[in-house]
Amino acid sequence: MRLNFLMSVSIFMSAPLQAAETCRWSQWSEVASSILRSAPEWGSLEKKAGLNQSQQEAADYGPAPRAAFQYLAGAPLTREGEAELRYEWTLERGGKRDARQKLVSAQQALSEAAIAGRKAELLKDLAVTADRLQQIEHEDEILKETVSTYRALMRQLASQAALSPEQDVTLAVFRLAHDETLMKSGQLEVEADGIRSQLAHLTACEAVTLPKSRKQERTSWPEFPNQMQDLNSAWKRRQEAQKAQQKALLDQETAQSIADLSIGPVARLSLEDGSSKPAFGVAASLPLGRTQSQATLQVAQATFSLAEVEATIEQKKRAADYARWLGQYRSAVKVLRQGFAETAVQDKHEKMEKLFLAGRVNASLIIEAHRQMYEHVVSRHQMEWKALEAYWNLRSMNGQLREVDL
Repeated sequence: MRLNFLMSVSIFMSAPLQAAETCRWSQWSEVASSILRSAPEWGSLEKKAGLNQSQQEAADYGPAPRAAFQYLAGAPLTREGEAELRYEWTLERGGKRDARQKLVSAQQALSEAAIAGRKAELLKDLAVTADRLQQIEHEDEILKETVSTYRALMRQLASQAALSPEQDVTLAVFRLAHDETLMKSGQLEVEADGIRSQLAHLTACEAVTLPKSRKQERTSWPEFPNQMQDLNSAWKRRQEAQKAQQKALLDQETAQSIADLSIGPVARLSLEDGSSKPAFGVAASLPLGRTQSQATLQVAQATFSLAEVEATIEQKKRAADYARWLGQYRSAVKVLRQGFAETAVQDKHEKMEKLFLAGRVNASLIIEAHRQMYEHVVSRHQMEWKALEAYWNLRSMNGQLREVDL
């Protein structure tokens, strides 16, 4: 089984999280709250908010006024020349300021949607991991009970004064089965330690105390709609924010393609034969012909069209992912409903233990019964994990997953 949570978290976590003060949690929802609150990327959100505010203020400013001065001298040793002073304001046309402000707002919304999407992904993967850890605990309990049974039976045989050849072989077989069971238990412990170690790293704790409360075995599996209902999902927010950003970029380029008008007063002083002649007027300028901004607009229009196509493709891909998860969920649940529930297997295990310890079952049947029972639980857990993996993904895709659901 792959622990997607541990893999995905380790990709982006370049530094340990800020630790919860106690590093002890009684509920998995508390673990989720700690991770979602302490991740390094959330700590940078405040700086991003300050940057967005600066960008918003910068978007309010238009081009600065310009002042120009020139002086033209006449022939050498003459008192002839001309000086000119020009002061111009640029009058923005085409709604450039509004376009800049809308773009900044769209970029801010996209950043917030990306953060919400990452939180939703973390929450989903943590839910799957919590379920897997509980499965490990269940499997390990069965193995420890099996080890206890083998040890009791070995003590019974070893306590006899002399063993027959058959009893001697039986004792050796029990010892091999005992060691094999310990090996399986050790493998589970390694997997569980990996989860605890990763969570300790993510919370900057030397050691963590994970929730001890056990969830009840899931007996009812809710049905999901055939079509994705993602109106409240983080992905939907991100998609809408991306569309708004692309539209804002196109609007900005459209505004930039409209030439601005520069206008302002002009003062000119002419020197001729020792006398000066001042003149005053108004100057205005407007670019003529095709500008670079108009060429850039064509690129922006093509980019916007491409973004719309990509958004449609992404929507179809997400719908296909939803159908895949839904198919996996329904298939796994169908199989689970056909087999023994875990509680039923536990009851059968307890009844067999009494027969084993009473010496009413031969050694080969004892070992085979334990092995079959454990393999049944593992197989059921694998199928259950498939159902749970799909279950949490479907809930996340429909925008129905919250911290309290863990």
